[in-house]
Amino acid sequence: MNTYFKNKKRGKEKEPTIVCIGGGTGLFSLLSGLKSEVPDASSLKAIVTTLDNGGSSGALMTQYGVLPPGDIRNCIVALSNQTQIFNELFQYRFDKRINNHTLGNLFLTALNDITGSFEEAVKVTSQILQIKGEVIPVSLDSNTLIAKLDNGEELVGETLIDTTKDKKISSIYLKDKQTPANKRAIETIKQADIIVFGPGDLYTSILPNVLFPQIKEAIAANKKAKKVLITPIMSKPGETDDFFVADFKEELEKYLESPITDLIVNTSIPTVDSLQGYYREKKYPILLNKEKLSNVRVLKGNLIDNTTLARHSPEKLAKAVMKLTKKK
Repeated sequence: MNTYFKNKKRGKEKEPTIVCIGGGTGLFSLLSGLKSEVPDASSLKAIVTTLDNGGSSGALMTQYGVLPPGDIRNCIVALSNQTQIFNELFQYRFDKRINNHTLGNLFLTALNDITGSFEEAVKVTSQILQIKGEVIPVSLDSNTLIAKLDNGEELVGETLIDTTKDKKISSIYLKDKQTPANKRAIETIKQADIIVFGPGDLYTSILPNVLFPQIKEAIAANKKAKKVLITPIMSKPGETDDFFVADFKEELEKYLESPITDLIVNTSIPTVDSLQGYYREKKYPILLNKEKLSNVRVLKGNLIDNTTLARHSPEKLAKAVMKLTKKK
C-alpha cells in the first residue's frame, strides 16, 4: 500500500484520489484500465469536456438544449460495472433514420428533461450503469470552442477544429470566457492527489477543460497534487505537426500557467504495417526529446496495445498511473 498518501489523523493509509481530465477515446481508454486497478471507487474521478458540437451530440444540443452528451456517455460506459450487453446497448448507434444518435445520448437527453438537470441526468445514468468512480462535466453551461490559426483565421466549434488538417492552430479560447465551471469539478480538483491530463487530442480534448479560469485556478492552488500529462502516440495534422514530447508539455503549461510534474510517455514504435496507414494521413510517432525536459519526472515504456492501430493500451496506461501513486 502507498504510504505517501497516509491519513495522519487516523493513522491509516488511504487511497490517493486520481482525477482524470480530458475527453474522447483517450480518456475512455484510461478510465477503462483504471477501473480494474483502483481498489476504492471513491478515489477515481473523471472531469470531462462539454464542448463537442458535432454528430449526435451537436444535434441533440441544437434540438433539445442539452449539453453535448457524447464524451460523458463514453466515460460512464468506460467505468460501468454492468454486463457487456448492457454497455453495448448504451453505445448502440442508430442509422440515419434516427440521425445516427446513440442510445446512450438519447438516454441522457431524456433524463435531462425528466430531472430538469444535466448534472442529475449524469448521476442517475451513472447509478444505472453501476459505475466505479464519478463522471463530472467540466461545466454545466453551454459554450463554444474557437481556434485561431497562424494565418489569423478563426475556426468556430470543436468539430471544425478537429477536422482541419491543412492549417496550423495558434491558440484556442472559449467564446464566452465568463462561463462558470462546474462547482463539483472545482471541488474535486482541489481534493485530488494526482491530476492526469489525457491521453487525447491536445486542442479539442485536453486544453478545452483548462480554458475555464476556475479550473485553472483550482489546479494551480492544489500544491500537493502531482500534475501528470500522458502524451499521444501519434501527431495530428493541423494541431501537433512536428511536436515532440516537450512541446506537449510546454503547450499545456502555457494554458495552465502552472507546471506539469510528471510525464507518461510511450517509447515503443508501432509496427511498420501500422505506420504506413498513419503516414498517408500525415500522422507521425511522437518522439521523446528528454534533453529539452527539465524539472519533470518521465515515466516511459511500451504503452501501446497489440493491434494494428497505434493506440494506448488501457491496462498499460492504468499501471503507469498507479505507479505514480506509490512514488513521492
